[in-house]
Amino acid sequence: MLSLKQLRYFDAVARARHFGRAAELCAVTQPALSMQIQELEKTLGVKLIERKRNGVMLTKAGHEIAGRAARVLADTRDIVDVARAQGDALAGPLRLGVIPSVAPYALPALLPALVLGLAMAISFATGTSLGTAAVLVPAGDFFCCGWERYAQVD
Repeated sequence: MLSLKQLRYFDAVARARHFGRAAELCAVTQPALSMQIQELEKTLGVKLIERKRNGVMLTKAGHEIAGRAARVLADTRDIVDVARAQGDALAGPLRLGVIPSVAPYALPALLPALVLGLAMAISFATGTSLGTAAVLVPAGDFFCCGWERYAQVD
């Protein structure tokens, strides 16, 4: 049976192109990683990797499956993020727009509090009030001009 562990290990080998470096990325021994890759190849009935002295090469099937494995792993991370977000109202990305005249005063005090207090990705946009609002408001984010909250779209 195909497992996420095997896909993670295969993804690491596909990215690193080396069993030793892939094993380090996965925090496992090289023999354990190699064994899981062999099991994956056996389960799929196709050779994914050609082992060479100076590293590895992906077979044609290996290239195809590596792309799909990366997408499956990304989707798996998304599922975990969605599940975690259900229990935390302050989860998910936060985009904050600040006009350039206010940014030097607001951001130094605001950034440490946001980074320490929230478990979310934070991105900022600066520009004119209308330009920043046009980018942020349709996405349902807060648009700040000075210290007032001008819009929140649900």
